Amino acid sequence: MQLKRNTEKESPYLFFNSTLNKTEKLTVYLQNAWAEMKLSRVPTFISLRSAVLTFARDRHGQDSQARKSMARLMCHDTVTADKHYVMDLNIQQARKGCFLYK
Repeated sequence: MQLKRNTEKESPYLFFNSTLNKTEKLTVYLQNAWAEMKLSRVPTFISLRSAVLTFARDRHGQDSQARKSMARLMCHDTVTADKHYVMDLNIQQARKGCFLYK
């Protein structure tokens, strides 16, 4: 992030390459780094988003400001996060999720 602050006037992108253009292959780089660490399964940015939003819900609570802020940073609200990204980790959470979206 320090690099971004120093070059903000030169590149409008958060993730950029050495020529200050946007990085086109973020998923490839993520998966290569994952494989180099010898971690199982192949990650996607959606799986990372799901993990972050599930953690935010379980760590900070369903209606916490931290959770709402995290959802906003990911360009949506908590309803969208719950519907598309958040995992139900136990039977009570699964039942609650089923009733919310039927």
